[in-house]
Amino acid sequence: TTPAVPTTVYTGIDVGGATPAGSSTASNNDTSFDITGGGPNIYGNADGFHFAYRSVTGDFDFKARVAALGSLNSSTKGGLMARATTAGGSTNVFAQVSEINGYRLSRRATEGGSTSLISGGGAVSYPNTWVRLQRVGNTFTAYKSTDGTNWTPYASATQTMPTTLLLGM
Repeated sequence: TTPAVPTTVYTGIDVGGATPAGSSTASNNDTSFDITGGGPNIYGNADGFHFAYRSVTGDFDFKARVAALGSLNSSTKGGLMARATTAGGSTNVFAQVSEINGYRLSRRATEGGSTSLISGGGAVSYPNTWVRLQRVGNTFTAYKSTDGTNWTPYASATQTMPTTLLLGM
């Protein structure tokens, strides 16, 4: 993925004890980020995956290009996520992409609660797959793009979340 800010401010962690262990590596003068991770899924009542994140406070508008996604199974996905904590069952909003399902937005509205799919919108086309997650108050909007310049919203969710969140890939 290609984040909008230098990757040196990101911390990598295996959420939910994900195995095999993952890694987060910056390249191209901190303009590209390679993430490798294991874990069962980002779904249900608790997640298990590798997360490269930074803390953000208030509204945000975050963009990333998913240049490639190694699909090990139909659950393999990547994208941008805002989480309350690094606990497996944390509340979150996830603008995601996958080979099988294309673009989707999911969320976990309560700690340890079930994950809900909000909506989807179109097939992905690597390396021209861009996602964007925007927060304005308690409204989270997911966008898609093929060039990182022209954006189309594909889903939104209203969810009460802390003012300071963990935002990452």
